[in-house]
Amino acid sequence: MDASSRISKIRSRERERLRGPQWIKTLQGALLSCTYTVLDYAQTGLIAAVFFFKCPIWYQLFLPIESWFAKALNSIALVV
Repeated sequence: MDASSRISKIRSRERERLRGPQWIKTLQGALLSCTYTVLDYAQTGLIAAVFFFKCPIWYQLFLPIESWFAKALNSIALVV
């Protein structure tokens, strides 16, 4: 079972646990769906923010390797 189906199952169980008259269940279900949507987008935004924050750090980490590789290719080109 993958993570998305597990989350979907948990959310379905939460909807089944709602109590009260039908109109209250409908209102609670709508609020629950809105809350889940907001939290999903917030999580996605957080992941994207961390990725874009880490990009310059990764670039600085791999820049020396790239420059070393470029120097090695230039020296090979000069030999041939």
